[in-house]
Amino acid sequence: MGPETGLPERVCNIADGGSYTAGGGFSSLFPTPTYQQKAVSAYLQGPTGKTVLPGFNASNRAYPDVTFASNNFEIVVGGSLLPMVGGTSAAAPSLAGLFSLVNARRMENKMTSVGFVNPTLYATGTEGCCNDIVNGANMCPQKLPYSNETTCETECSAKHNHSGSYAASSECQNECLDSSCKAGFPAAEGWDPASGLGSPDFQKLLQLFGVKAASVMV
Repeated sequence: MGPETGLPERVCNIADGGSYTAGGGFSSLFPTPTYQQKAVSAYLQGPTGKTVLPGFNASNRAYPDVTFASNNFEIVVGGSLLPMVGGTSAAAPSLAGLFSLVNARRMENKMTSVGFVNPTLYATGTEGCCNDIVNGANMCPQKLPYSNETTCETECSAKHNHSGSYAASSECQNECLDSSCKAGFPAAEGWDPASGLGSPDFQKLLQLFGVKAASVMV
């Protein structure tokens, strides 16, 4: 979140006014791939990583690898505008489109597609591929007990004179969450379990994958 309001990027989270709290953390099943070990170790042994609460398997696969804008997207479906779309459903296709542009530039230069990019991204690190995101966290909000939640949402709707729209309902649901839970991961310099390596930068990707920097018309 951030760019949709002209602010610097930060991990999307309800505590900071986001429409949801981003995921991130460690797998309970799969081991850490070799290409990721150095980055994960640097986070866990750094000043930020040492402050996180226990309860996860630090020797397993960590995620995300990268992050992308995902808050308050507007999309058109069947000719109708749908505002306030967010989450992985917004970020994933946008990021796929970015790498498609890199592939297109490579193919213009008689090169193959980039293929599986994770080892390359981790090898070059945040500075060589992404915009580092160092603000925000994915601490887990939790619902209030049902009776308290219902009362809170009713009072919220009355206070803001909400009309019952989806956006208004979501705002009150977020406002009535208990944000005291401290389990989760803060962002930090380089890779972290809240924003990965950061948000991929198109010009950096072009250089990383052997294509000259170029402007993009949107």
